[in-house]
Amino acid sequence: MSLLSNIWNRINNSMFNNFSARDKRQVLTFFLVIMAIFAVNFVVNHIRRNTPTTFSPEINEKLDLLDQRLNELQEGDTLSRLDRYIVQRYDTLQLFDFDPNTATIDELIKLGFTEKQANNLNNYRNNGGKFRVPDDLRKLYGMRTMQFKILKPYIVIAASQSTAENKNQHQKLDDKNAENYTETTTEKPSETPKKEYFNFDPNTITAEEIQRLGFSEKQAESFIKWRDKGKKFYVAKDFASTFFVDSKRYQELEPYIKIDLENLFNGKKILDINTASDDDLRAIGLTADEAARVINFREKVGYFFANWQIEDALTNKKRANELKSNFYVCASVEIRKININTITLDDLEKHPYFSAQQAAATIKLRETQKINSIEDLKKTNMFTDKELKRIGNYVLY
Repeated sequence: MSLLSNIWNRINNSMFNNFSARDKRQVLTFFLVIMAIFAVNFVVNHIRRNTPTTFSPEINEKLDLLDQRLNELQEGDTLSRLDRYIVQRYDTLQLFDFDPNTATIDELIKLGFTEKQANNLNNYRNNGGKFRVPDDLRKLYGMRTMQFKILKPYIVIAASQSTAENKNQHQKLDDKNAENYTETTTEKPSETPKKEYFNFDPNTITAEEIQRLGFSEKQAESFIKWRDKGKKFYVAKDFASTFFVDSKRYQELEPYIKIDLENLFNGKKILDINTASDDDLRAIGLTADEAARVINFREKVGYFFANWQIEDALTNKKRANELKSNFYVCASVEIRKININTITLDDLEKHPYFSAQQAAATIKLRETQKINSIEDLKKTNMFTDKELKRIGNYVLY
């Protein structure tokens, strides 16, 4: 009460002297109410800060997903433009285990290496260079940090033969019963999956069956993901394009590859656009003129790499779009490519994907430098990205 009395006396002796006693009481009451509001607000906020908020499991899960997405967006914002491009490009690739000491240039290209990077790595190996640990690949000239980060989980460097032999030799010397030593006493169980041979259709084979053929679990999973994205196998040789099947392994499996095209096409008659004859084309509804145009374009371009190219062969785009579902492209023939550094101007002008102006600009560029990649043609300012993507399927360097 002494505090309130003190406040009341101060009010009586202040500027409120001209106020009545009732007015002074009202001012005091208002002051006390304001103080009470601040006090209550302080207590409530303190309790909220120290009391954990509980939500239902469903709401907590959604909040976790939102936090995860926010972190992904924040991380994406910190990436450079080139790193974002690398991430987007690798989303389209099917990666597989590889040893940088033995991987071929074709395998490196499938792993997302540029031609320059693949050649740099090959030159390094040819000059005696060795990759002893996965991090050694980071030192490769032209290797981006983001690219290495994506590839690192797939780097498998085999132990050298000499190291394995030395280790085996020490095991023999340390064995007290060396005379009775046998390989079975020290040999570790093989990590290579046991191979089985049986007839299979790449379009329907399961991940478990792929492993029975001798492939790893990771290879089987990657294959199924690749197929789920739309990859189709029309002839046995298509299986050779699978990223983990080398020529030796394909030769072993080729006799067992049995593709059921009728099941793949649900009974519909679909043609290989690169081998279909005039009669075949007309039998599925193409006119004589359309059939002739398809075959003529096929000969000039050096075979089709995709069924949608029929739109380039026919003048009526709407009609071509209707027809393309009647065709598929497989490994039945090899695309005929041109050497962009040696082809003559006349021959280049005859190619369906080069206009006269583009051919001339290409020859002019070639006079000042060797063309090492399709990207070099951008220097002519004569090609769109869409045109370069098509041309890339028909060019050698």
